[in-house]
Amino acid sequence: MKKICLNFYMCLLATFLTSLPCLLICSAHAASSDVNDAVDHYEQYLKKLNSVSFDYDVTSGSKESGRVKRLGNNIWILMNSVYKGRQSLMEACVFEGRRAILHRDPNDERIPERHRERITGVLKPDLQWQSIGQLFSCPFALGFSPLASSSDYQYLPSFFRTDSTRIEKTVEDGHDLLVLHKSEGKLTSSLWLDPTLGYAARKLEVKQNMDKLERGKTQSRKYEITEFQRIADTHVPRVCDKTTLSVGLIYEPQQGKPVEKLYLSEGNWRVEFSNWQIDIALSEKDFALTSDIADGTEVYLSDAPQIEHIWLDGKIVPKTDEAMLAVIRGHSFKPGIRNPRYWLIAAGLIMIAVAGGLKIREFMQKRKETQ
Repeated sequence: MKKICLNFYMCLLATFLTSLPCLLICSAHAASSDVNDAVDHYEQYLKKLNSVSFDYDVTSGSKESGRVKRLGNNIWILMNSVYKGRQSLMEACVFEGRRAILHRDPNDERIPERHRERITGVLKPDLQWQSIGQLFSCPFALGFSPLASSSDYQYLPSFFRTDSTRIEKTVEDGHDLLVLHKSEGKLTSSLWLDPTLGYAARKLEVKQNMDKLERGKTQSRKYEITEFQRIADTHVPRVCDKTTLSVGLIYEPQQGKPVEKLYLSEGNWRVEFSNWQIDIALSEKDFALTSDIADGTEVYLSDAPQIEHIWLDGKIVPKTDEAMLAVIRGHSFKPGIRNPRYWLIAAGLIMIAVAGGLKIREFMQKRKETQ
């Protein structure tokens, strides 16, 4: 009898061990399927915000207010801010990857007067439009966020749609949520989705495990949408709190000499959204600079730094002398549409031809006089 029982348990153990790999594979497949399903629902939610406009106000050490228009990968932002009594305006637009940003700091004595109104941008298409998220205080509302660094803006559905992402269910403040976790090197990221809000994201946390403090590095970043409002069948953010823990630098006196000391500094911002418009009709004209800009304003183009540019007649043109401007004035350049170098070459050839003709005429005149 004991032998029969032993054989029975041995058979059960063998069956379990044989089926264990299949169970693990099925479990991993189910978890991966759950992750992809959650990410797909989140991306479907974000697509409802594909063509929107809204206003926002930021409360922190400075006062900031602005308006945003977004159509797919095209975005326009107008922002006014006041910091320590200094007012500034920033207007930025990205259309089909081409970028133009106006900076206006009329009362900032730290900036040379000739640079208090300036434009920066790129002419050639730059698909990394999300880098403009650095200018907008809460890109998380549109599904983007900085991760490893303040300039590393990524589209969150793409970031979390990987085999290494884990998913779990949790309850917070009475809400049944799905949490996506992803670890990559020293970076750990978590995203909270709320199925009852159409899989809108309630919270994002990004943490870096630092071996040592490094100046300018952000150790953690957290966005949390604490209030939503419903427009038609879509829940959109109304209040979002942002918290960062960054490495700062101070000088402490030691033996009569200042010594650098790194410390962790917490920053807190509250972003309030209003005047949401969803699924609106937007076109190219909605993604252009609208501010009054004086002709002759300097323009710095990161993809053509060797050529000086200015703002003229509502467009970006190369800075040159009046004779060349007279040649090209009727053919001003729309960013990214015409390459300014071709026009400069053409204008240069025309001027060379004119100068050459004058030299030939002068030579013929002298020859006639000597005969």
